[in-house]
Amino acid sequence: MDLTQARASRPTGRWPRPARLFEPASPGPSLQPALPWDDEPDVAACEDGVSGQTKHLAQAMTAAIVEGITGRRPLHQLERLCGPTAMGALEPLRRHREASGLRLHSIRVRQPRDDVLEVAAHLRRGRESRAAAVRLQRTHKGWRCTRFEAVLTPRRAGRGSS
Repeated sequence: MDLTQARASRPTGRWPRPARLFEPASPGPSLQPALPWDDEPDVAACEDGVSGQTKHLAQAMTAAIVEGITGRRPLHQLERLCGPTAMGALEPLRRHREASGLRLHSIRVRQPRDDVLEVAAHLRRGRESRAAAVRLQRTHKGWRCTRFEAVLTPRRAGRGSS
């Protein structure tokens, strides 16, 4: 169909108003039980209690791990930052073809306890997005990555915890 035929087959004038298929429900007693909360939970509050210094620490450690996976940083530099099991997950992820070109785009940080940070990382490669989760724990040696998970493709996830 060429452009002239398409224009000729297009209806002219205004379309009629759509008819209502059913009347809107009247507000009445709800059949859904009430949730057991006094107030609605504040979803955004998970990051409010995290200090700027703590967010910076989480960002720096997450960026270093992403650099290790992509090959921009030697993995031996991460040995002081990562526990043995998390470290063991980085090498197979580094060999994965989907890891090349990844960049850390943004993070969200939670601090469920004083000695634990949970980081959700948004990774980008060009216009594609990937996800990673990092658990950092304060030890007698300082902050260490004790768990790392990354989804590089929809079908494959790499995991490591210690």
